[in-house]
Amino acid sequence: MKSKRKSSESSCQIDSMISNRFAKLGLYCFFTFPLSMLAACGGDSGGITPAAGASPVVSSKESLVATPFGMQPTSKVFALKPGENLGRDGDTVVKTDKDGNIIERMGSIGNLPDSTSKMAAVQNSQTSISGDGYLTEYDVPSSDVIASFSTDWVVPKDPAQANKILFLWNGLISSDTKTFMQPVLEWNNGAPGWQIRNWVEINNIYYHGNAEPVQAGDQLTGIMTLQSATSAGYTYKISFAGYPELDYTATFASPANQLAEEWETRTDSQTDFPPQNYARMGNIKYLKYGSKVNQPVTWSIYSNGALSTPSGLNTVVNNNGTTNTSVDFYFQ
Repeated sequence: MKSKRKSSESSCQIDSMISNRFAKLGLYCFFTFPLSMLAACGGDSGGITPAAGASPVVSSKESLVATPFGMQPTSKVFALKPGENLGRDGDTVVKTDKDGNIIERMGSIGNLPDSTSKMAAVQNSQTSISGDGYLTEYDVPSSDVIASFSTDWVVPKDPAQANKILFLWNGLISSDTKTFMQPVLEWNNGAPGWQIRNWVEINNIYYHGNAEPVQAGDQLTGIMTLQSATSAGYTYKISFAGYPELDYTATFASPANQLAEEWETRTDSQTDFPPQNYARMGNIKYLKYGSKVNQPVTWSIYSNGALSTPSGLNTVVNNNGTTNTSVDFYFQ
């Protein structure tokens, strides 16, 4: 029988890591806020702590699935149903309902339940590419707490090859580098065509929500918003604007302190890319706690060994170091 006990948490007892970080901002208690009204309060919130330890032993014959974190064994990928979130009970990762009740205990790394993901296994031809794409990253100042991070982009034209897997996303990375969150546009990942899906990584275990089909030319906004902080951790909502049925929350032991944009490919052939010059990741908004002012972002560019485009441009950052920055990922 599934436990209905609520996940353990502490409302107003901030641990030393959180209190030291928030003391600089004059915040000493649990907080919950929408972007339009940042305020301290005394409520409570569920949370998640990444499990410690080595990755589970994976059979060399185990099927792999494509994720925005690279090719991963099926045993390490889990699905969240609508209304489910990620929480914790002590040091155990759990799935919770909207009220914080535990509905499944995920266990620790190396002691996980059977995968619930229905992601299709990927052919071997997509598991040994030379590189995985182009990435821009920005480390926020250590004194800042990220309140939200969002990016707009347009779904590219359909690639000529329907059998390759592509990802385009914005994301946040935690200060301990053990957790990632990403609203992701996917091509041909488990279903033909373009679709959007929200992903989370917790210590080399991967979680995703449902997917929603989208079409070339659709406008997307990927958003990650800090909802609350307790001694249990930092709770974020991962979402696409206009698709609330895909939203879920996850809580991490460490706060996010790095912004990212990435064009990620599962192919070694540039002809598998969308038939247009580039995709622009624009209207980038980074808000820090205590301010409604968009903050400047200075991107660093990484290639991760990916193939070069015919133009040689690959990744172009516009207006770097300003509040009006954008990132162009080139396909041609």
